[in-house]
Amino acid sequence: PQHFMLPANSDRLVQRMLAQKIVDNLNRIGSASVSSGGFNREQWAKQLEPVMHLWDALTKDRNKELTGDPPKSKPITPVTSFVAMELALAMKLVQKVAATMQEIKDVVSGHALLSSKLQQLAQCLAEGSVPLSWDKDWEGPEQISAWLKGIVNRTVALHTWLDLSQKDTLLKGKLRLNELFRPQTFLNALRQETAQKSGIALDELILDCQWGEGHVLPSAQLSIQIEGLNIQGVKFEHGKLVELSADSPSVNVAPVCNLAWVQTQQDFKHLVSCPAYFSGTREKHLCDLLVPCQGDHSRWILTGFALLIDPI
Repeated sequence: PQHFMLPANSDRLVQRMLAQKIVDNLNRIGSASVSSGGFNREQWAKQLEPVMHLWDALTKDRNKELTGDPPKSKPITPVTSFVAMELALAMKLVQKVAATMQEIKDVVSGHALLSSKLQQLAQCLAEGSVPLSWDKDWEGPEQISAWLKGIVNRTVALHTWLDLSQKDTLLKGKLRLNELFRPQTFLNALRQETAQKSGIALDELILDCQWGEGHVLPSAQLSIQIEGLNIQGVKFEHGKLVELSADSPSVNVAPVCNLAWVQTQQDFKHLVSCPAYFSGTREKHLCDLLVPCQGDHSRWILTGFALLIDPI
């Protein structure tokens, strides 16, 4: 890796990706009987049992948060409006999945007939992948187990977000972007709210940040604290970037990020721009954030380092 200016632990990341591909292929091979030949109720029950049990475990004792209509909210600010819409989306998605799971149970128990649509959905679930119709609602993890955990955990967390936003205390505590389905829309809502409070035109606001507890941006009219971010390719040490060793983890936890929309950004002299992505696949870009560094900027850029909302 050093010959290509890559992190010393690059081999670990490659091995992790290859291992996941092998697991995915094995799942597809093992699920072939769901779609091949005629319908066999026993095979269906056996192959879909893991994902059905997972869903039951995730939703157990959470009926209050996952069923019914979203709580009523008065959209006073852009952020409050966003949280209310995000929770409505979350509950709609959970109920869509719950309906499909119940249909599968009814077919397996002999109380309903198998449709071609349900068979296609079941094939994806047995393979461990996310059905296309679900993926269109939320482009989350590729593995169905992580995807199901993601929608349930986000829905539960968003109830807390809504409660805090109605009390006007949401932006005063630490927030996790991996509790949202659409973090980019949240940042845009924060930008709108900043423009309203500061009187600065929306297109004049620039995203800026400071890293570490207690560090704030003096010029910020409205700032938030983001925790739970991960960094890949480098790590933070004493508030600055340092290179990784061969036995370093593939991802490291980043310090708290104090984020704000400001009119004037910091001096770039000792800062380097770092891309932030939704997940470890790096397929969806969220934003670019400045991080403190020492030495030549190109040295850090060549490592391919990045921030990840969710390392999965």
